[in-house]
Amino acid sequence: MKLEVTNANYLATIVKVKNLVDVGLNTLMALPIFGIQALVPKTTKEGDLLVLFPAEVQLSEDYCRMNNLYRKSELNFDQTKTGYIEENRRVRAIKLGGQFSTALAMPLDSLSNLGFKDISSLKEGDTFNNIDGKEICKKYQIKENTTGERGNNIRGLNKKFKRVETKLFPEHLDSEQYLRNSDKIQDNEIVIISQKLHGSSGRFANILVNRELKWFEKILKKLGLPVIEQEYGYVAGSRRTVKDSTNNNSNHYYSTDIWNNILEKYKLQIPKGYIIYGEIVGYTQDGGMIQKGYHYGQKEKESELYVYRVVHMNPDGIGIDLTFHQMKTWCKQNGFKTVPELATMLHSEFKLIRENYQEVNYAKLQRKYMTHAGNSLYIDQPLDNGDEVPEEGVCIRVDGLTPYILKMKNQSFLIGESKQLDSGEIDIESAN
Repeated sequence: MKLEVTNANYLATIVKVKNLVDVGLNTLMALPIFGIQALVPKTTKEGDLLVLFPAEVQLSEDYCRMNNLYRKSELNFDQTKTGYIEENRRVRAIKLGGQFSTALAMPLDSLSNLGFKDISSLKEGDTFNNIDGKEICKKYQIKENTTGERGNNIRGLNKKFKRVETKLFPEHLDSEQYLRNSDKIQDNEIVIISQKLHGSSGRFANILVNRELKWFEKILKKLGLPVIEQEYGYVAGSRRTVKDSTNNNSNHYYSTDIWNNILEKYKLQIPKGYIIYGEIVGYTQDGGMIQKGYHYGQKEKESELYVYRVVHMNPDGIGIDLTFHQMKTWCKQNGFKTVPELATMLHSEFKLIRENYQEVNYAKLQRKYMTHAGNSLYIDQPLDNGDEVPEEGVCIRVDGLTPYILKMKNQSFLIGESKQLDSGEIDIESAN
C-alpha cells in the first residue's frame, strides 16, 4: 500500500490502544493519545489498532458512505444505519458528558470497506491522507467567499508585472503538532517555549523588489543596455498571500488591510535585507476584532505585532535565521515586541511538565523553569487576555540555521475552533 501525506497536521494515523480510561459514560471509554482524547466504544480493547483522525479533518465522501457515518441515512451505503457525521464530513471537537473529544478513532477495518485488501500491512505510527492515490481525509475548509462582500477578498488577479519574488519573501515555516512529533527532538536539546498568540500571521520586509520599467527603459533593455531592474522596497504579507498595495493586489479577509497598516507603522525600523514574521493581535482600524474575543489588552481600533522570527535575506534568496534570543535582542534594539518567552530548558525537562497534558499551565511552566534554570533573564509574563476565552497554547522551538518549530494547542481552544467553524466562520489563516 502506498501512503501519501499531503498535510502533516490534518491526517490519519494508525495508533495502538495502550490506555483506556473509564470516564463514567455508559457506552464510551476515553482514549488519551498525542495529548488529545477520543471517545471509543467500551468494546475497544488494549492492543487494538485504530485509525485516528484529529479534529477539523474532513473525511472523504467514500469513507463516510462506506462506513455508514453520515447522520442522514440516505447518504450511507446501508441506508438503514445512521451515523453522526454531517454532510460537510468534518470531524468536530466536542464535549460530551464533561469529557473532551478532539479526535475520531475508527476501527482498522473501516479501511477495508473502501476496498483496500492489504490493511494488515499497516502498522502503528503510519500516517496518511491518501492510500494508493485514493483520498481518505484532508483539512476541512469553508468555501471562501470570492465576491468581495467582506473586504477585497477576490482571488485570481493575474498581473503581468510581479513585484515580489517568492524566493526573497518566503512564507513562514509550517508548524507541526508537537505531541505527534516530539520524538524528533532529542532529550538533551534546548527548547524555547513561547506563548502562542491567537491573531493573524504577518510577514514584513525591506527586500529587493522588481521595478516596473518605464517604456524607454524597456527599449534600452531590449538593446542590451544596462537598466536597474531591482531596488529595495517594503513589502507586507499574510501567511499565504503577498499584500502588495503598490500593485493593487491587497486582497484580504478583513474590511481593512491590517498587514499594510502594520508595515506602515514599522517599516522604517526594518533594515535592508530583513524579513520580520509575527502575529498581529487586537483590532482592525474600523473596530472589528482580528480574532473574536482575543484582544490581548489592545484598545479598540488598535493592533500590535508580536515578532516570533527574524530572517536576514541576501539577494540570492538565501536566508539566515536569528536564534530566538538573538531575535529578542534585535527586536529590542529595533523597536519591536516579541511573543512572550515562557521558558528555555532541556527537552527532557519540558516533557516532564507536559505529562498528562490537557491544558497549558503557564505558571507551572515558568515555576519549573525557575527551579531548573535559576535564571529569569529572558523570561516574559504571558500576555493576559482575561478569562472569557481559552488560551491557544504554546510553541516549542529548537534553534538552528533554520528553526524547528512545533505547536501544542489547548483542548478547550480546539473546542472553540470547532464552534467557530460550526457558525460558518472562515479559517482566517487559510483565507489569507
